Amino acid sequence: MKKKTRIIGSISALALSMAMLTGGVLAASQVSLNVSSTVSFNAQGVYLKAEGKVKRGANEGSLSNLTTSANYTYTGYSYNPNASGEPDGTSYTNTAMRDQAGSTAGWQIGEVEFTETEKVLQYAITFTNYSEFDVSITITPNVAATLTGITTSSTETQEIVVSAKSGETPGTASYTFTMTLTNFASSVDGAVSLDIDAEKDVPKTASVTFNDNPYGTFQITVNDTDVYDETTYSNLTSLKEGDVVKFTGSRRVQIFIFLYNASKDVVNSYTTLADLGYTFTVPSIQGGYYYEFSFTDHLGGPQQ
Repeated sequence: MKKKTRIIGSISALALSMAMLTGGVLAASQVSLNVSSTVSFNAQGVYLKAEGKVKRGANEGSLSNLTTSANYTYTGYSYNPNASGEPDGTSYTNTAMRDQAGSTAGWQIGEVEFTETEKVLQYAITFTNYSEFDVSITITPNVAATLTGITTSSTETQEIVVSAKSGETPGTASYTFTMTLTNFASSVDGAVSLDIDAEKDVPKTASVTFNDNPYGTFQITVNDTDVYDETTYSNLTSLKEGDVVKFTGSRRVQIFIFLYNASKDVVNSYTTLADLGYTFTVPSIQGGYYYEFSFTDHLGGPQQ
């Protein structure tokens, strides 16, 4: 009798374990992310095409396109397209990009699910620029606070530049937004959206300030066209990406260049021992940046 009871107890325990295991597998396989927000595309005065795909995989190296819903792909235009997807030459006045059917509602992705074995989701967007000039694209992700069980590639606003059309070849650039499921215990539910705005790329400028220079005299040349001597270099009030600044001095000095953001934090710094001359090429900058130039004799430290 005792032996029979032990057998029944073992079977019951085994059944309970199997039920718990099955429940755990089902819970893991049904973890989902509800992406209900619109990915909006707006463009002003440019010829831009956007092609979006939703991808999923075990990791970023094994992603593949999802095809279970027509909403998992998107093609939008900031112009009226011809049969080849290029501008057909007719006027398009709406700032919201249109799809093939003419809708300006944006990319309505709908619900996307993680699976037990595929915990990475990604939006991949390719931009094609048919404009005769570079196009600047600003992308702002919005992630709901309820999505605590995932990590994202970035929630910061990003800017990418798509090069101009060269001959018959349009410029292209790509953007990805990646989500990784980190909590398999329960479903996560919330909205993820991307706000995308495009316009003609205009080089951003950074303002310039100078500290006093008691060490000899200087001439400052920008792009070999604008020359400032030391007594009037306050006329150099701004610089833009790609500007070439040349310092020509009467003696050996050390030049310190500090790049600040709008919060007055040092973003980058450059220094050189200039023996009668130094050339500085302005790198990529953002709105609100400013430069500060400092000078010292070659034995001293920065004058700030």
